[in-house]
Amino acid sequence: MELEITAGLKGMKLTKDEEEGHIISAEKRGSVAEECLLSLLGRFLSTKNYNRCAVCDVMGRAWRMGMDLRIVDVGNKIF
Repeated sequence: MELEITAGLKGMKLTKDEEEGHIISAEKRGSVAEECLLSLLGRFLSTKNYNRCAVCDVMGRAWRMGMDLRIVDVGNKIF
């Protein structure tokens, strides 16, 4: 399974918008760094689709983040 995930990540490419990059002002640098610090990349080990709303609710409660938790689908069942 680890090899599949690694192979999938190697195949990821930036979109045109992402290639241009983003300029982060000095005032926002701290908050952006803090937001990225709490990022996690994951994948469910299941052949079934997952209920995004239920996952967000359960993970938010488990990590005590409440409504601040965001789940973003990046493709190939990786979020």
